[in-house]
Amino acid sequence: MASTGGAGWLKLNSGDVVFARELDKGCACGCDDVTQAALVNEQLLRAIPNGNKLVDNFLDAKQRALGDRELRGPSLPVEDPDTGIFTGGTAFERTPNAHSVNGARTYTLGLGIEQATYAGYEYLPRNHREAMKMQAELVNAPVIGDETNMFFGNTQYNLASAQPKSSSDRDLQGQLGDSGIVHKDGNDAPGALTGMVSSPDMPDNYDKGTFHLVEIGAYASLEETQVMYFSGLRRHGGTPAHAPDGEVVKKWAYRCVIVCYPPSMVLENHGITALATLRSAGSEDSDAPPKKGKDGRVTYKKPHGMLTLDMGVKNNPENRQQQAWSQHTTFAADGAVIMQPEDQFNFFARSMYLLQVHSFAQLPFDVFIDPDDFFASMTFKSGDNVITAKPWKYAPVLNRSRFYQSHRIPLKKDRFVGGQKERLSQPSDLLFWLGKKKSAQNNAQIEDEDSEVEVEVPLSQPDSSPPRESRRCGEAHHSAQSRESRDVAARPTTAPKAVRVETSSEVR
Repeated sequence: MASTGGAGWLKLNSGDVVFARELDKGCACGCDDVTQAALVNEQLLRAIPNGNKLVDNFLDAKQRALGDRELRGPSLPVEDPDTGIFTGGTAFERTPNAHSVNGARTYTLGLGIEQATYAGYEYLPRNHREAMKMQAELVNAPVIGDETNMFFGNTQYNLASAQPKSSSDRDLQGQLGDSGIVHKDGNDAPGALTGMVSSPDMPDNYDKGTFHLVEIGAYASLEETQVMYFSGLRRHGGTPAHAPDGEVVKKWAYRCVIVCYPPSMVLENHGITALATLRSAGSEDSDAPPKKGKDGRVTYKKPHGMLTLDMGVKNNPENRQQQAWSQHTTFAADGAVIMQPEDQFNFFARSMYLLQVHSFAQLPFDVFIDPDDFFASMTFKSGDNVITAKPWKYAPVLNRSRFYQSHRIPLKKDRFVGGQKERLSQPSDLLFWLGKKKSAQNNAQIEDEDSEVEVEVPLSQPDSSPPRESRRCGEAHHSAQSRESRDVAARPTTAPKAVRVETSSEVR
């Protein structure tokens, strides 16, 4: 760090990290230090794995967003009333995707995250990174963008053109609105850091401006492409870029800033999550397309509802002392009045299974939920007995045929019924249990009960030949017949030509 002398400010250089701790309580060894800020320049970003490609992609995206220098203007684009064509500004601002925040040159990019911000996080202290990752895993925070991003939730794009040296503007309010003055970001998650990528496109002899962390008395020059990390809950702000005294400002001279925020609603996951859509109850027309009336209004016959999760669900859902209550009768709270415990449990388990299938069916990729595994994973205690949910013979199966034609299908072997271990039924219309049988009525015994068996099923095209008879015992064959009633049209009509079993246990 470099001091600014009498001004009392410290200049941050690339590689600097600022820590803070309570003087009267914190330990001098540094174990109580809290990260406040860090600065990582282009050279350090290129030094990380895949850093050159990452930085080059960012610089290319920046230039495409700014557009050709000959077409830029220092102010917002202006629309030609005759042609409807926008001129001036930047290429990004001339597109329909530029949604300004309160008329300023700040643009919300939604849930897109600039890769350089979380890539540069590798230079922050390990304990801070691990704490952020643990927090995200604890509260099931959505991972946005890259799978390594546990730190940011949304992005803002700020554009500021260079000003003449004689300008009286000491801040950026005229261009960036409230984001251009000293301010706090009150919706940020405590303990998290904002990642700000700044990159100028202007002549080398211009003053590129500075960025100040007011509360800790530090600042950084914005002369080069760099990422600055800081707590948005502390006051911060920047200064404009200026042309040399006496020079006319180049109309293409801009400073681009991308701010990746750590919103508490995302990182702490305490907002209402719109998880999926529910079909309107009791309406066959709930999936009907919208209709446009004579007045031009678009209406739906019956709107869809949303499956949402609020903090009552996401915050300590296992705590029975904090359960919700309602004056309305529910099967969870009042079903025991009219049902036996096992029947109430099975009804609830099957209802939740239906909700899972309906919700996962809305994902844009194929998902398979094994009903046998689903119900086998649910148990309740009745006296001294542990009872497993009853298998559902007619359970709807999501993407069953596609899943069974995949290369690997995990087989779960056992479940508990009344405290006794019992063999799980397998999809016997497609898979065969290989191994020596002790008797015609008994399945093979596995020496290592905790191991898993994997079956590799080669892909085959269905034909019109009759299905092969099951090689398993009569009980398993009966299970195969019951499964046929579920999804006859969806599954292949032939058994696989070969099955390979891989297991670390000896099959006897």
